[in-house]
Amino acid sequence: MNRKSALAGCLLACAFLLAACAPVVTSGPPLTIQSDQPVVMAVGDSVQIDGGTLTFSSVLEDSRCPSQVSCAWIGRAVLQFYLDTPDGQRHGFQLSTIHSPAKTTQAVQSGHMFDLDDIEPYPETPDRKIPQRDYRATVSVSPLATADCPLRDNDPNGYLTLICRHVVESGINVEPANPTDYTIKDSQESTQNGRPVVMLFLNCCGMGDRAVIDTETGEVLSFDAGDF
Repeated sequence: MNRKSALAGCLLACAFLLAACAPVVTSGPPLTIQSDQPVVMAVGDSVQIDGGTLTFSSVLEDSRCPSQVSCAWIGRAVLQFYLDTPDGQRHGFQLSTIHSPAKTTQAVQSGHMFDLDDIEPYPETPDRKIPQRDYRATVSVSPLATADCPLRDNDPNGYLTLICRHVVESGINVEPANPTDYTIKDSQESTQNGRPVVMLFLNCCGMGDRAVIDTETGEVLSFDAGDF
């Protein structure tokens, strides 16, 4: 086998493996995917996930710095998605290519976490606008709950699960409290640096801790252990 044939075979094998990892939505009924599985979606595509339907609606903004240009800022792409849940509710959310000003590459909706892994094509020159039909987004969907932090029946927004994950993944010592035993004593909605947030006053084991969560991205902005 000559070098060109070997290279072609290698590229073909790599393409096959990538396709196997991230299924591509095609025409016809919505593709059904499993949690923890990435999927490649074009604008207008829908996929079914745990009884709900995720739709890639549009690219709202693409200010990414073209590859053939030097820019003072890398820019960003902002994508609009909708999640239709089995109870008839429609939840709109956006994913962005950068964590500015929030962790907007991620969103939490209806017990799931949505992460934007990639958006193609990348702009090359400032004078060529990419048509909506040409965009392809790779999105990963994973369950909000983990083995250590299950969903709670009395927590429809998943805030307690988000706090539990933050405590466990950050290695925060909350003794004598347990990350899974918190209850919400009180909550206050406001904005922080232009971001919609909720401040949660928590109760466990006779102690009171406090957390601030971005209600759009699910990012835990702060967690304070103490008597609040």
